[in-house]
Amino acid sequence: MRALAVLVLSLVGVSTAVASPALAAITTETLLTFDAPTTSAAGILPTADGRYLLATDTYNNLLLRYDLRTHVWLTAIPVSPQPIGVDVTSDGKTAVIGGMNGIDIVNLATRHVTSIPHLTGYEGVAITPDNKFAYVANYANDCVSIVSLQSKSFVSDVSTGASSSPEYLTVSPDGSKVYVADVAADQVSVISTATRSVTGSIVVSGQPYSIAISPNGSHLYVGSIANDTVSIIATSNLSVEVTVPGNAHTDGVTVSPDGSQFAVTSLWSDDVLVYSTSTNALLQTVTLTTASSQPNVPVYAPNGAYLYTATGGSASVTQLTIDPPLAPPTPTPTTTVQPLPDTGQNFTPAIVAAAILVVGGAVLWALAAVARRRKARD
Repeated sequence: MRALAVLVLSLVGVSTAVASPALAAITTETLLTFDAPTTSAAGILPTADGRYLLATDTYNNLLLRYDLRTHVWLTAIPVSPQPIGVDVTSDGKTAVIGGMNGIDIVNLATRHVTSIPHLTGYEGVAITPDNKFAYVANYANDCVSIVSLQSKSFVSDVSTGASSSPEYLTVSPDGSKVYVADVAADQVSVISTATRSVTGSIVVSGQPYSIAISPNGSHLYVGSIANDTVSIIATSNLSVEVTVPGNAHTDGVTVSPDGSQFAVTSLWSDDVLVYSTSTNALLQTVTLTTASSQPNVPVYAPNGAYLYTATGGSASVTQLTIDPPLAPPTPTPTTTVQPLPDTGQNFTPAIVAAAILVVGGAVLWALAAVARRRKARD
């Protein structure tokens, strides 16, 4: 199947209000536009290596893939009807999609799709750090479904309570917990991945819809669509520390890879709000210049150089450039001593030293013999 979307790059000025010029700021807006006028990116996500951007096309029932190096939309992958949420394994090989008609597991290399025959009415997806399981929120059946990525099969459902309508979810960095935004119950449910059961909940007013977690797992950021706010929750004691304003119908929140900022989108506003995680102060307001942008489901690039948002009103993905990038800390280099080849011999230090003495003695004896022969000739 030919690619159903082509790239139209449009570099435009960004209308911003920046709190401090010394901080990283969004400087440029770039549109990645689809050729199909009905295309709507319901979910977007870059792969961990930053090579590809994935987008679910709800109208055309496709998984779209954009090559961020060559700037080309690749061949689209047909998936189950009305795909919405998407997550991808850390090795970039497998994508999992939650949609109105079920769950799909997609091999991104072969483009083979495995559909899980279970429930309907899915949205958010979160894959565990070990790439073994995917947790998929089911708003229609008040549960979170677990699927195995190894056997590509359904494992179990975890109930989040009657009339809870879970929408989006996120997994802790250590993989021990899954946090679920239950929009109809005004709560965030906490699921233990060890017991596959709900172990706690946090009251969050205003219909919590979107959710993100800091890279160190210390805080949750929950966007509520009814009261247009973001609640910041400490995971240590499951309590709301502070609530900051969003915009009309706050439906998207994401945390930068270095953990210094979080960004908020609102379906009924063309603004992207950027906050500091240390002070919870508003750093920047970015007004997208495309008419009826309707930014949603924001996500940072793994290297912190870009912020992506799906722009449903204009059938495109918006790429916002961040200067300087909010890159995660670089690991401290360590010096590694390479082992000797395994020859089946146990070369202990004593054996090595003895070998040196033997070889050295042989060399000295040979030199002395040469000297004696020369003296005899003379």
